[in-house]
Amino acid sequence: MTELTIPSFTVSLSAGTASLVASTAGTVSATQALTVSGAAAVAIRIEPSAATVPLGGTASFSAVGIDGFGNPIASLSAAWSLASGTPGALAPASGPTTTYTASGRVGKGSVVATVATPAGPLTATAPVTVTPPPVARVAAVRYGVRNKTLHVYVTVVDARGRRVRDAAVTVFLYRNGKLYARAGGRTVAGRTSFTRPASWGTYRAVVKRVSATGLRWNGKTPPNRFVRPKPR
Repeated sequence: MTELTIPSFTVSLSAGTASLVASTAGTVSATQALTVSGAAAVAIRIEPSAATVPLGGTASFSAVGIDGFGNPIASLSAAWSLASGTPGALAPASGPTTTYTASGRVGKGSVVATVATPAGPLTATAPVTVTPPPVARVAAVRYGVRNKTLHVYVTVVDARGRRVRDAAVTVFLYRNGKLYARAGGRTVAGRTSFTRPASWGTYRAVVKRVSATGLRWNGKTPPNRFVRPKPR
């Protein structure tokens, strides 16, 4: 039997896998797989470290432990909570991840993760900022007459000018300064329309409501006017 002497060596303090290979002249080399596991958590952090969420939006957070050598410990189960005054809600209340839903009002606060260890609880926080939803606006109100019928077209776009689909729109139509019609509908490819008899007079539309998922209407109606001449 050939004796093999292995000189002293140092194992890296980074968690992971490695291979130990032993060989000498005239023999077949041997390989031994090694696994360097992380130690107990001495600190935790939340990923992402901060989030900005529009009102009604969501953001997911994960708890990550850190051992004494700086190695991350993934899938660390934590108890989740919100700092006092933080608008919104969390679910679930425990586990490696949670989802924050921004609701109620705009404002600032923090998501808190707490992990129990033999040495005592470990806590980390991640600030959250709740912002108003992106703006939707009425880009145009246009008119047309066909076969003695007045057609009114309302176009809704987002802040980037992209047409907003399936937005609920309510419009009041005035003729000669008096309310002539009320109409409501949903946008298709960013536009909704309605018709009324094309009586003579001066028309003006006022948008009263725009409701679209994830967006808030700026409350404005663009200038618009249409004149149908009185027959002679």
